[in-house]
Amino acid sequence: MLHVYRAASREQGGRRVSWRTALALMLGLLFAINGPLGLSVKYRQWVVHFDETYLTSQLAFYPLVLAATWALDASYRRLRVRGIPVAFGVLLLGLAALGLRVRGHNLELSARQRAGLARWEAMPALAAYASRIEERDLVAPDLYYSVFNGEGNWSAYWDRYFRQRFGRDFAFHPTPPKGQSPFARLRLYRFDDGRLRAVSIQTHDSVAVVAHPENLPALLVTSTGAALPLDPRHPELLGSSRYASLTLDAAASALGFDQELEPVWLLPQQPLAVER
Repeated sequence: MLHVYRAASREQGGRRVSWRTALALMLGLLFAINGPLGLSVKYRQWVVHFDETYLTSQLAFYPLVLAATWALDASYRRLRVRGIPVAFGVLLLGLAALGLRVRGHNLELSARQRAGLARWEAMPALAAYASRIEERDLVAPDLYYSVFNGEGNWSAYWDRYFRQRFGRDFAFHPTPPKGQSPFARLRLYRFDDGRLRAVSIQTHDSVAVVAHPENLPALLVTSTGAALPLDPRHPELLGSSRYASLTLDAAASALGFDQELEPVWLLPQQPLAVER
C-alpha cells in the first residue's frame, strides 16, 4: 500500500480535487445510493426494530471505501512527523483491524445463510426417500425459523413447496400433531460452514439417514448414550437422485421413538460431496 502511494506521488500532471468536492461527492453517492432504499417500508421496519439487516447494504460501502481512500491519501501527503507518514500508518492499521472484523462478520453471516439454505437442500434428500415413508405427517422443527419475509405460515409453505416441486403430499409440523395418526420426524445435520450434510427420517418402526454416499455417518448415538453402528460402505442408492440411505429397523424401534439421534462421522477416506 505504501509503495502504491509513493508511486502515485511521483506522477506529474493532473489537478487534485479539493477536500470539499471530495466530501460532497462521497455524501452525494452515499445518499443517492441508499436514499431510495431508505424510503421503503420494509427498510424502515428493519431500522425501527434495530435489525442488523439494514446495516448490510453493500452499495453503501462504495462511497465509504472511497472516503477511506481519500483519508489515506490526505494523511500520506499532508500529515507527517519529520517526513514520516505516521498518520497514514495509524489509519492503515486501523483499517486493517476493521477489515479483519468485517471478514469475521461476513464468515459468520455466510454460515448462517448456508444454514438457512440447508432447509431447501434437505427437500431433494427427503424426496429421494419419500416413497419409503408411510406416514403423511412430518415433524421438522428445523424448517421453522424467524426471518424478515412475507411468509407467515411455514407449514403451508413447505406443504405447497414439496407438492409443487416433487409431487408428494406431506403435512409439515413444528411440533407433534395432537390426536392425529402416526408421524415421522425429520432432522437436518450440517457441516461446520452451515451446508447440509445429511438428514434423518425417524418413524416408530425405523430410522434412516439420507445423504450423498460420501457423507453418510458411521454411527448413530441416542440421547441416552446408546450407539447404533452403521455401515456406510453398503448404502442403498436412491435411484438417480445421487442420494443414498442407511436404514435401521428392529434396532431403531427398540430404542423408542422419542430418542434424539446424533450421527457420528469418521475421517473420510475420499473427498466429501460438495454438490447441493
